[in-house]
Amino acid sequence: MELSEAKLLEAAIPSEALRFGEFKLKSKRISPYFWNAAMMSDGKSCSSEGMAYASKLVEMGKDNFDVLFGPAYKAIPISVSTAISLERDYSVVRRFAYDRKLPKDHGDTKDRFINGKLEKGDRIMIVDDVITTGKTKKDEIKLLNSLNMDLEVVGILIGLNRKETDEKGNDPIRVLQDEIGVPIYHILDSVTLFDLLHNKKFLGKVWVDDEKYESFQKYYRKYGVEKNNF
Repeated sequence: MELSEAKLLEAAIPSEALRFGEFKLKSKRISPYFWNAAMMSDGKSCSSEGMAYASKLVEMGKDNFDVLFGPAYKAIPISVSTAISLERDYSVVRRFAYDRKLPKDHGDTKDRFINGKLEKGDRIMIVDDVITTGKTKKDEIKLLNSLNMDLEVVGILIGLNRKETDEKGNDPIRVLQDEIGVPIYHILDSVTLFDLLHNKKFLGKVWVDDEKYESFQKYYRKYGVEKNNF
């Protein structure tokens, strides 16, 4: 298990950001697990989450960015905790920024849509929890381009890749990557997550037994992006 994977699980499981069972998704699918990064909302889990993202960036050798951008709202603490971990654990100093849901109508016009310091020509690494349809990421890139600051989005890093198809049977992450021309990375994917936890103790407990593992396999055979090979 990579450090980034372990740290994200250390944050997600105790906080119940990751749960196992039966959950009805927005898509009406019944999933054997549920991921809600907003539950990582205490100091310990938020710190571990930031370490997961920071260590993943270091593992990938991705230091070619100036700003961590966290789309509101769930990714705001991700951008902050990642920036803190990069400096504290790796002596890498990077700025963070995030968007406003409602534009500010007073003060400096430069921060009407964005909180945080952006400079002309900055290279942006977007961090977020998941990608579902990709619409949010496209909207964020459109917003950044509208600032006319020659900003360049050099990558997107998400916590979990569910690796499942959209309603049209396509891989939404691959479709988004092809559409925007920006590489998309992840810390964990659903297949790896279940493999890592299957009948293995983590934090003193087995979270994925044979029954839960088979339930995921059945789900993935139906909705997974690699279902034909699973």
